[in-house]
Amino acid sequence: MPDVAYKPSEKQLPIYSGGTITPPKFMPTFVEWLRTKGQRIIKTKLSVGEIYSVPMGKVLFLTSAWVCSFESGANYNFAYLYLTDAGVDTILSAQAFPTGTGNNSITFSPPLGIIEGEKLNLARSHATGNVACGFVGFLVSNKNIPQI
Repeated sequence: MPDVAYKPSEKQLPIYSGGTITPPKFMPTFVEWLRTKGQRIIKTKLSVGEIYSVPMGKVLFLTSAWVCSFESGANYNFAYLYLTDAGVDTILSAQAFPTGTGNNSITFSPPLGIIEGEKLNLARSHATGNVACGFVGFLVSNKNIPQI
């Protein structure tokens, strides 16, 4: 058996010779990717009807939305934000306001993708109820979305 357990190499190799190390490529989070590839959209609406229609060739990534009612008096009011796609309505955020006033918000984590041509709308249950809504999202071109 040899008596030597460790023998150093003949020549010490340099750890860094300058200009040869490239930093690792880190994968951005989804929100970081949205911030670099998309355009931030903030919309509010103070009456019922269509709020926003996603333009052709784009996808809206919805990060948060809110609805509120500011009906004076004790009237019961129900406000809801909904998505229309090919004539089918999908409720995203809804809130009943027994006293006629209040607000509700929702955060989408991960962000909710809404494709081109779809529309965000606001509706109410009380014919004269005052309602408002809004959303925050990122509009991204289809060409910037990786195909999996």
